[in-house]
Parts: sequence; structure tokens; C-alpha cells
Amino acid sequence: MNPLRHALEQQLTQIPGLTIDRWKDTHLICLNYLGREVAHFHGEDILDLRLSLKIIHQKGMSREVSVSHSPRTVTRLPLDRGGAQG
Repeated sequence: MNPLRHALEQQLTQIPGLTIDRWKDTHLICLNYLGREVAHFHGEDILDLRLSLKIIHQKGMSREVSVSHSPRTVTRLPLDRGGAQG
């Protein structure tokens, strides 16, 4: 496992109400907050975050960044680079 992802998962498990689980019987790993998916990993180093339209507009972001990859995804953050990827 990517060391940065492992460290991130360790930190995230400290948040009350947040769980890290497989989606059904797949390799997809989801982050759920109070039973609702808020993010998921693609492979070892890409984290797709679910953001509200309010946050997207406040941050001057666009849904077009990765909509071709996943229609529910706003941005992909590679764990080894720390920046948005398009």
C-alpha cells in the first residue's frame, strides 16, 4: 500500500462516524461518513471526493475537471503529488 495512503487512512479512522470499507464485493475502497459515501479510492493513489455544489462554487472549481472519469466526482487528488489532476 502507498505509504501516504496508509497514513491518510490511519488519520481518517480517528474521525468519529467515518468508516473505510470495500464497496460490495469489489476492490473499490469507500470512505463513508455516518453511512454515506463521501469519497473513494481509485487504485492506490487517487482519491475521489464528493463535494457539494456550494463548495465547488466557493472554491471556484468546475465539475468538468473529471466528469468524464466519474459523473459524481469533482476532482481527483493524487496522493503522491498533492495537487488536483485533470
